[in-house]
Amino acid sequence: MNQNSIGDIYFEEKEFERALAIYLAGSKLANNDNERGDSFERVALTYHMLHQNEQALEYQIKAYLTNEQVGTLDQFAHSGIELGRYYTLVKSYGNAENTLNKMINLAKEQGGAYYEAQGSYMLAKVKVATGDLNAAKDLINHAKMIAKTTNDKALSEEIDMETHDLF
Repeated sequence: MNQNSIGDIYFEEKEFERALAIYLAGSKLANNDNERGDSFERVALTYHMLHQNEQALEYQIKAYLTNEQVGTLDQFAHSGIELGRYYTLVKSYGNAENTLNKMINLAKEQGGAYYEAQGSYMLAKVKVATGDLNAAKDLINHAKMIAKTTNDKALSEEIDMETHDLF
């Protein structure tokens, strides 16, 4: 955890190479799977910030599998949605769609409106990439409806930020 805290300082300063080295060391020193999953998430995000999405995907898969076994539902849902994001970035659209649908269904079953909305707008990005614009629009509208129904202004802003340039 100390390594992650140090890495966070470098990350905030946008010194991603230094942050990555610290996070990688932290993932090897983690005391348990919860800490390891957290480290894997940080490594994945840092690789993403370095535009190395294949490596980001590798570590996000590790985070997802770890959080599936030992994480909270929130950690697992977040890991799954980020996994869908990285699959999309590397153009593995079938894997992205499967993962995001799994997270959307989990969110619906568990009453996780936030993650249902997040999964929906991420899936919209997959639909745009594969040429299904009508489905993408429906998914974005569904996500926006969730944000409005739950009166979540931050979620609404997140949806707008993530989807403003899709069409």
